[in-house]
Amino acid sequence: MLNSNGTLFSANGRFRFIYQDDTNLVLYRTTDNVGQWDTRPKPGGVGVCIMQEDGNLVVYNARGEAVWASDTPGNPGARLVVQNDGNAVIYRPDGVAAWATWTGQQVPPTGADASGHSVMESGEQLAGNGTLYSADGRFRFVYQDDTNLVLYRRSDDLALWDTRPKPGGVGVCVMQTDGNLVVYNAAGQAVWASDTDGEAGARLVMQDDGNAVIYRPDGVAVWATGTQA
Repeated sequence: MLNSNGTLFSANGRFRFIYQDDTNLVLYRTTDNVGQWDTRPKPGGVGVCIMQEDGNLVVYNARGEAVWASDTPGNPGARLVVQNDGNAVIYRPDGVAAWATWTGQQVPPTGADASGHSVMESGEQLAGNGTLYSADGRFRFVYQDDTNLVLYRRSDDLALWDTRPKPGGVGVCVMQTDGNLVVYNAAGQAVWASDTDGEAGARLVMQDDGNAVIYRPDGVAVWATGTQA
């Protein structure tokens, strides 16, 4: 049972499911407090939200009147789970889903932060404001916290190449093990890619000539920013 402002969180803490004191039952993404799903406020004052023994999730107002339900009676022993993917699901005891908010999102990939000064190896990532520098320090390649991936000339801070800011909040830029350089937003959605998948083990190098290049393990270049300066 959830009383006024009673809350469930996903195990990873990225989502919360709350019965608010304004009588609205809401699923939020905690990173930016954006509502993913809700029932809308209901009349009669704040009461309780109950996962009933018959498998029905029901909101009752202060007068004890049912004002919203998942319409899943007949599933005794069901339980409500707020998942790491952002989906709130009612599962029967046999594991079959009986109801869901259908707000599931991908979780951004996680990997080791880029360990090289100028190189992002296969499987490594740049998180918000993570940066690669050319060996001579004249250029920097940064995944900014405004969601733009940018290559700068440091002498005048001039942007030589960028992806433009992308929707969905800052996530990670990953040099994937399949050879694809991909930017994922906060919801784990791919919003930009180098389209170089199929080149397993490739790595990204920020070069002294101002060019950021993806090289296959055999040294062949498969993608570049084309910003030699």
